[in-house]
Parts: sequence; structure tokens; C-alpha cells
Amino acid sequence: WTVTGGIITAVVGPLGRFAVTGSGTIQANFAINTYMLTINATNGSVTKSPNQPQYNSGSTVSVTAIPATGYQFTGWSGDTSGVANPINVTMNGNKNITANFTIAAIPQYSLTLTSTNGTVTKNPDQPSYPYGSAVRLIAAPQTGFHFVGWSGDLTGVTADTTIVLTASRSITATFAVDTCTLSITVVGNGTVTRNPDQPAYPYGSSVRLIAAPQTGYRFAGWSNDLSDTTNPVQIMMNGAKSVTATFALDAPHAPTLKSPSDGATGQPLSLSLLWNKTDLTETYHVQVSNGSAFANIFKEDSLLTATSCSLSGLANTFRYFWHVRTKNAGGISAWSLPWSFTTIVAIPAAVTLVSPAKGDSIAAD
Repeated sequence: WTVTGGIITAVVGPLGRFAVTGSGTIQANFAINTYMLTINATNGSVTKSPNQPQYNSGSTVSVTAIPATGYQFTGWSGDTSGVANPINVTMNGNKNITANFTIAAIPQYSLTLTSTNGTVTKNPDQPSYPYGSAVRLIAAPQTGFHFVGWSGDLTGVTADTTIVLTASRSITATFAVDTCTLSITVVGNGTVTRNPDQPAYPYGSSVRLIAAPQTGYRFAGWSNDLSDTTNPVQIMMNGAKSVTATFALDAPHAPTLKSPSDGATGQPLSLSLLWNKTDLTETYHVQVSNGSAFANIFKEDSLLTATSCSLSGLANTFRYFWHVRTKNAGGISAWSLPWSFTTIVAIPAAVTLVSPAKGDSIAAD
């Protein structure tokens, strides 16, 4: 109720009592009823449109039953009935509806597998399978055999595959005896021979490998399917093999010294040291000292690429010792045998005249 003016409400409800003390208005207010729709479902679900907590009296709700996989909808019960799906429900009161589902009948199929010289496993492994089941098949050869392919109701050469059953199937896995290839890769400078030398080898056969390094290189070892440093070596062909032979650069030899000759004397105070070139050398390392033990270094250079080294500032009448070694990616050589040379004797200073002085006259006795 809505009351205004000189009216006092005595009772609030469908029947109202009012005390009138003067002019006023009395208004009766009405609202539409709302109702709840409760849905029940097992082994499936139900959607409602519109989807809301409550519905106005007289409104219509569309209800749809959705069965879970392997089930089918059989009908409605509770405050509605029938098998129509979807169904419209008129909300003229609170409603409680149940969607009923039962297990659907699914066809069952067999899967027959045949194999020789190998096995086939199936996952899941069971006597029969419902329509549409995916079954994983894995072909595993016996030792010395390899999988060739599938035949019957399945084709292909993939050993691990999946088949979807829409009917009973019979499948054969074919295996054949192995022949094994041997691939040789060479890293560095050298060659590899194999005995016997043929494109492929029967499973279980043995092959002899011989590594031969080129000059300036050494055999470092086998890798990939063969891990060894023995040379020659035997490899068992119990599968396809890939072998790498690695040859590493040898450390270079020490060079032979050239000039000045060992023990040379009278050498100038500026000169060039010369030595002979060695193969496969990247840099030369020179040391010049005032003693054969090379404890006190007069000059040192470890990054020379030429076969010479310039010296200057040498002392007079002094014996110097020098040696050279070489370096490359394979290592560092030993020092060459040391040579020595002696510089020239210093030129004496000019004599200074003292007396008589320049221009003096001398009287005769």
C-alpha cells in the first residue's frame, strides 16, 4: 500500500485498515510473481535459455538435454514429460525437471594381428573395441630384423601408428632381415679404409677400419657410433653405423737457425736474425738473451709470422744467445738449439791533445 495525506495505516497486507483523519490517497501496489527452475541430470547435462536464477510468471524457458559420451537421452520427468529435445517449459510456478539418460548401444569390433620375426603390441589391449576406438600399434622387430611395413587393413611403414576401428580389422606386420650401412666421415686431413669395402653389411658382421693421417697430422680418435682411439679397429655391424675419424694438426717441428751463424763474431749493433721456414707453422717465438740459460731476456717476440727478427741497440763486444720455436693449432714445438753471436769491438774515442796548445811557439835552446 501507498498512503498519503490524513490517513493512518492500521494493518498492512492484502486487507488494510486505515484511520482517516483528513483528505488523502490510498494506492494498492502489485508485483509479478517469479519462480525457480531446478534441473537434475546424471550422465549428461542440461542447458536452459535464457539462463537465469528466476523467471517471471508465464515466461517460457527452452531446455536442452546433452548426453555424455556413450549415453543417449530417453526423456523428461518431474514437472514436465515427453522425449522432445529441446522442450519449452512455461513458468507458472516453481519447477523441478529431470533429464534422463541411458547407456547407448555401441557396436564392438575385433582386431586381429599377425607377425613373423617380430611382435606387435596394441594399446589398449582388449578382445574387442567399441566403434570409433583409437588403438595404438607398435611393431618391434627381433634382433637382426627390421620392420618393413603394414598390410591387410592397414598400410604404411611407420612402426608406431594408430588405427581407428569402424569395423573388424585384420592387420599383418612384416619384418625383414637387417642389412646395415656404414657411413664414414673424416674431420681433418687423413683417410679411412674399411675391409671389406661394400655398400652394406649383414647384421652381426665385423668391419676393420684403418685411419691414415696426412703429413703434419695425427689420428685423434673415432666418434659417433664408435668411441675409441685404437687404430686399426674392428666395428660390429649390429645396426646402421655412422663413424667419424678425426685427424688433428700435429705440433710443428722446431726450425733450424740460419743467420748469423752459430759463434759468429764482429756482428753489427743492428742486425736481423734469420731461420728456415717449417711446414704448418702459424707463428714463431724468438728469444734473445745474454746467457745460454735465457734467464735475462734482451728481446722476445711470440707472434712473428715471418722467418726473421730485427735487433737493434746491441752492446759492443757482447755475446748474445738466441733460439726459436714454432706454434700452430696442434701445439708448440721445442726450442731450437741455441746459437750465439758476438758484436763488434767498440771504436776507441779520438785522442785529446793537451800540450803544447794549438798555435804555441817553441823557442830553440
